[in-house]
Amino acid sequence: MGLLGAIGFSLALITLTQTHEGAEGCKILSASASNASSILVKWEKHAGATSYILELREKNSPQSAPITAPIFGHQTERNVYGLKPGTEYNVTVKAFVFFSVACVNSTLASTVI
Repeated sequence: MGLLGAIGFSLALITLTQTHEGAEGCKILSASASNASSILVKWEKHAGATSYILELREKNSPQSAPITAPIFGHQTERNVYGLKPGTEYNVTVKAFVFFSVACVNSTLASTVI
């Protein structure tokens, strides 16, 4: 592994070790169906966060692709559309401070039939 590869590996390792699961300011306040094919997610603002990633994945379906929504600025809620009615989703919020994950929090939410 060359010098650049070693530096990249070190940075990735540092980033992974600095991720705080469920840290303060990354708490999901609510995640509930707003209609049959959407879920409204609200979370606490993380101090210093420059962006968030909201990810929804069908529960017990690891082969399904996640629905990902990048959120820039200080927005702390998002309505995610285009979901399957009557389906349970793992909802994850990741707060970023520039390019580093500051915290991660997850919960379950379901769309209605």
